[in-house]
Amino acid sequence: MAYLRQRGAALVMVMWLIVLLSAVIVSFVTRITMEAGIAHNMVTTAETAAAARSVYQIITDQMLQDVNDYDLPDEAWADTSSEEWISRMQALFPGRAVSAAVWDEGSRINLNTVSISMLRRLFKEDKSAVDSVMDWRDTDQDAREFGAEQPFYARQTPPLKCRDSLLGHKSELKLVRAAGEHYERIKDMITTYGMVNPNILSPDVFESFCCGVGIDDFVAERLARELKDLQEKNIRLKNYDDLLQMPSMHRKHLEMLDGLFFFGGLYNVNFLTADQTACILSECGIAAEEAQFVFRGTRKFRIVDDLIAAMIAAGMDEGVQDYARQLVTVSSSVFGINVSVECGENSRYNIDAIVRRFREKPDDRQWVLEVLYWKEGLLSSPSEGGDEPSANVGAG
Repeated sequence: MAYLRQRGAALVMVMWLIVLLSAVIVSFVTRITMEAGIAHNMVTTAETAAAARSVYQIITDQMLQDVNDYDLPDEAWADTSSEEWISRMQALFPGRAVSAAVWDEGSRINLNTVSISMLRRLFKEDKSAVDSVMDWRDTDQDAREFGAEQPFYARQTPPLKCRDSLLGHKSELKLVRAAGEHYERIKDMITTYGMVNPNILSPDVFESFCCGVGIDDFVAERLARELKDLQEKNIRLKNYDDLLQMPSMHRKHLEMLDGLFFFGGLYNVNFLTADQTACILSECGIAAEEAQFVFRGTRKFRIVDDLIAAMIAAGMDEGVQDYARQLVTVSSSVFGINVSVECGENSRYNIDAIVRRFREKPDDRQWVLEVLYWKEGLLSSPSEGGDEPSANVGAG
């Protein structure tokens, strides 16, 4: 009997040992499988990210190779829906779903520099939205008749901080009293990255730009008054050196402002939507119902003189030609780029960028590209993307 009991105890111990070893093996196999899955996902993500960056590089290379003096939506760098582009992507990245979009960001209405009259048209005469945007971007604490300053935003849930400066991102508009209600309708018409022409820039916004780069507040206020004086005398600024016509402007100030201003037409009419066209051309005295006649059929403009002639034919007074040349153009300088590459069944790798293309010297033929905004990463749903307010605006 003692012998049988010993054998039974040994059998139980062996069984427990087998169970323990099985658990260890299962745990080991599970861990190896998980690590292999993680490694595979990391490799897939890295490969997809490399593919997305390659697509971005292809687009920007084409931009830099564009040597003509006009920009059209059907040029190689802009037309990412053509059969040629799709075939090229399929050949370069077989088995991957690649999508891309390029647009003229500079021809969208700049919320930081837009005039009050254009702002009214943008918001369809919503006085509260117009005044609130002006209060959001100015530096004082005095609320306009239909606007809002910090006391209003402090009462919100959660409390918000009024920027009292230029907008950092167009999605900040969703935080602004009354203006947020218009956001979905106008989000593809607006930007905060467009170029700035001081010839048609309001003096108060010019003052904000000066303060933003570190120029003394007192000097910035004087510069704003001096710019207003030049505008009232119809003195056109053609380059940065012309800014020295303002007595308070010095070389050190020009260095601080370098890269902010553009001394030419801002909006490339070849990329404008019907709503943008009506809004912008109305600044030149062209009625909304007449704006469509600037574009007869599928005509696109390659020469500014042809554009001005078409605007005169549509009802623009010949006396505002000079102003029109400061407002509209046929070339582009600031572009938005989106690249999306499928990464698994429910995710994609996304790149959102805004770039500025320019020539360092007027007689240069070589373009230079500067990145103004960049966001990339893995997205788990199509609704995710770079459309959130700037981080320094919000609860506070």
